[in-house]
Amino acid sequence: MPLRTVVMSHEAQNVLDSEATIHPRLAEIYRGLEWRLCRDPKSGYKKDADNWIIRVNGDAAARVPTIVLLYRFDENEVEILRMLIKVPSPVRLRIAGTGGD
Repeated sequence: MPLRTVVMSHEAQNVLDSEATIHPRLAEIYRGLEWRLCRDPKSGYKKDADNWIIRVNGDAAARVPTIVLLYRFDENEVEILRMLIKVPSPVRLRIAGTGGD
C-alpha cells in the first residue's frame, strides 16, 4: 500500500490554525486523520466524481470538536480542500420519573 503525501489548501490551513488556538487537541486529531488518509483515502465517503468527505465526531465532555474534511486524491497525493470544525452540543439525559419526562 503506497503512502500518499497530504497537502492542504490555504483555506483549510487557515481554519486549522485559527481553530487550534481554541481547541488544544485539534492538531492531534487532524494528524490522526492525515495518517489515515495517506494510507487509505477511500476511508471517507464519496461526495461526487472527484471529492470525498471524512468526519470525526467530537465529544463535548472532552472538549473535542467534530472535524469534517472535503478532499480529493490520486496515486501520489491527498489534497485537503476544506475543513469544517464544529463544537458538539452537550447531551442532556432525561431520566424517567424525575419530572423531566
